[in-house]
Amino acid sequence: MDFDGFLKFVFGSSRIEDLALPMVIGLFALTALFFFVVMTLGKRRRQRQIDAYNATLADHSLQLRRGGRTPRLRR
Repeated sequence: MDFDGFLKFVFGSSRIEDLALPMVIGLFALTALFFFVVMTLGKRRRQRQIDAYNATLADHSLQLRRGGRTPRLRR
């Protein structure tokens, strides 16, 4: 199957005028997928940072309750 045959099979036409809308829709879908993946990864990273900070804070609090010295937490 040649390239024109592939375009006709997938989009129903191989003319560039008829392919503009499918290409725009495809670019929009890829952009939306990219931002969805980036936002999901960002949320997971932020949650890991929050959990790590909470664990450090809980450890610091436990050491203070036991009367031990602890290193200063970063601000």
